[in-house]
Amino acid sequence: MRSGFTIFRNLGLAPAAANSGLAVSRRRFSAFVWSLLVLNLAAVAWGVFLRAGMFGDGCGTNWPLCPEGPLPLNGTLSRIIEGSHRLMTSLIGVASVGMASWAFRAFPKDNNGNWVRRFAFLALALTLLEGLIGAVLVKFGLVTTNSSPTRALVMSFHVVSTFFLVGALVACALAAGPG
Repeated sequence: MRSGFTIFRNLGLAPAAANSGLAVSRRRFSAFVWSLLVLNLAAVAWGVFLRAGMFGDGCGTNWPLCPEGPLPLNGTLSRIIEGSHRLMTSLIGVASVGMASWAFRAFPKDNNGNWVRRFAFLALALTLLEGLIGAVLVKFGLVTTNSSPTRALVMSFHVVSTFFLVGALVACALAAGPG
């Protein structure tokens, strides 16, 4: 039974096996990680818009919530844009915790499963790091018109860690198999 069907089974094209529930879970996991990647890229694009439009101080130095409450539906345009970015990244944080938990449940400690677990945990750690960097930017006023060397250093670190986060999500999705 390990003949030529192995390749098709790995691609999800072979007839359902006895453990098809696990295969479905893995396919859903992979699709979830790809979706999380898209959400992260949207957050990156929104963050670029936020920075380029000088909306980064919409909530002042309050973090993680804006002073008027958790929902960014009222207030100035800066507050709405900044608040919606925080809401989006909070959703990413919760989804990343779910992704890491799912990876440890759905993928055993074998060669491929270990890679999925490692990349999921790395993506979670990098997501938390991104949140910490965001907190530093806000709490220390390294936003909008601040042109200090400290801001340049923190923003550079932010960009590099974002690239690593995107890479970890892509690697996790690829290691999980087709989605």
